[in-house]
Amino acid sequence: MITASHPHSPRTAAPTSSHRLAQTARALRQLLGRSYQFGDVLPPVAVLADRLDVSQDQLFEALARLAWGRQVIAVPGKGIVRTDPSTTPGARLLVRRGSGLTQNWALPSPAPEKHVQATLIRRITSGAYPPGERLPSRRDLAREFGISSHRVAKAVAPLIDRGILVLGTQPWQGCTVHPDAVALARRDPVIDILRRADPGLPPGYLHVRDLAVRAAGTRSTARLTPSERTLYRSSITAAHDAGASRQEIADLLRRSLWVVARYLGTNPQADRVEALIDDKIQSGAYPIRHALPPRRQLARDLDATTSAVDLAVDRLCAAGALQRFPGCGTVVMDPDQTPTASLLIVRAPSGREQLRTVPPAGRSSTITVREAVVRRILTGVYPEGGPIPSQAQLSAEFTCSDSVVRRALDPLRSAGVLLRLPAAPHRRTTVHPAARHILSAHGVRSLLGGP
Repeated sequence: MITASHPHSPRTAAPTSSHRLAQTARALRQLLGRSYQFGDVLPPVAVLADRLDVSQDQLFEALARLAWGRQVIAVPGKGIVRTDPSTTPGARLLVRRGSGLTQNWALPSPAPEKHVQATLIRRITSGAYPPGERLPSRRDLAREFGISSHRVAKAVAPLIDRGILVLGTQPWQGCTVHPDAVALARRDPVIDILRRADPGLPPGYLHVRDLAVRAAGTRSTARLTPSERTLYRSSITAAHDAGASRQEIADLLRRSLWVVARYLGTNPQADRVEALIDDKIQSGAYPIRHALPPRRQLARDLDATTSAVDLAVDRLCAAGALQRFPGCGTVVMDPDQTPTASLLIVRAPSGREQLRTVPPAGRSSTITVREAVVRRILTGVYPEGGPIPSQAQLSAEFTCSDSVVRRALDPLRSAGVLLRLPAAPHRRTTVHPAARHILSAHGVRSLLGGP
């Protein structure tokens, strides 16, 4: 039976603009606290808007709220910086860009023009200068405020740009108050300051858009997986060809200039190493399901640097000719045959055969381990209050390194889903007694860190 909902039910009421603004400001505050430290330069507003799935106008209004609370500061022509609200910035501010580059920015000092602007706006909103009335001349205002007429002109210019004042067609006519000056004056001026500070999107942004949106919610120290390296290489090259500079790409992706330079352009030595390894695979010198020699031995055998070997191996992994198996090395694969089973018998460099789990294509091992742990907590495989397998046991199960398991569990520990009790034997990690409630409160997707 279908029943009609009550017309005054809260479910049918659409959220107001103020409610949506409060939600956007809350989500932006959580993103800044999770991914950016004090002094970090924020990415362009378009990147943050993509990350939070809001319009740029809504994000500018949310940033204005944070600016009034001194949580961010706008430096016109340079960018928007996250600041500590408990401290007052001086004349200069030490900032850290997305690429890790540290710079010392000069902050705009409060000038007498700001006092003149604030006084004129206060008089317009209070009715002292009603709509349509002509303002006193520049000379009279200069005499009143004790400054030069040139500074008065600089103070009045932004009000003309905002439409609050209308400049006469003749010099002797001066400025008059706009009919809608009160509504225009009450508009938050911080939004205009933020718009001037936003650097905007560099050319070629569409080529790195997905990577930039993902990087907006992660730390710049997060390591790249082999599949991500290939995606970074093609995206960075396309963005650079479209006109974006290396510094702009590094800031967007929150990677160092060295990383961008490594994935950008051609490397003749890596091209030669890639061709040599491919020839050895085709000739059978490197058999299928056999691990390659260690990278240092490969560099000696092929008369190349280890960085050129790494770059060539990354390309062959992306092409499906090689596959990395933690604890076993890089194994030769048949690019024309995708493994149908989740387990594969491979031969290590020592000649010993090992049973390895085939990692999911296009997914990070960190996300795979974290998803498995969260799923087992929700289904009761890891009961609340009980221990989970050790780091060594998890790394052996998922055929990954201990550092991958540690990075996978760190967000769950930070959120309180997992607890590490010092008094427990070997400092075993246990599930929080209310882990399911914590997961529902934080949101499973936010803890998994997926795009």
